Amino acid sequence: MNPNCFECRHLLIRPAGHFPYVCRRYGFESSRFTMPSLIVLESVGSFCLGFEPKEVPAEKAPILKFVDPEKGENVDESV
Repeated sequence: MNPNCFECRHLLIRPAGHFPYVCRRYGFESSRFTMPSLIVLESVGSFCLGFEPKEVPAEKAPILKFVDPEKGENVDESV
């Protein structure tokens, strides 16, 4: 399965221009309609071997618990 560039640490997204997606690993740009991994698949004939997943933060955002003063119930709302 072709890797998802949005989950790769080498993807750089620029806000403007005709080629907003940049693969920093291989040093090329692609249009807004084509992910860099698809260009690798078309040109080389195999899936992108430079894929490295983004680092996941060690801790998730804390879950805040609110108490409804009228009912006395806890209401969970994540930040």
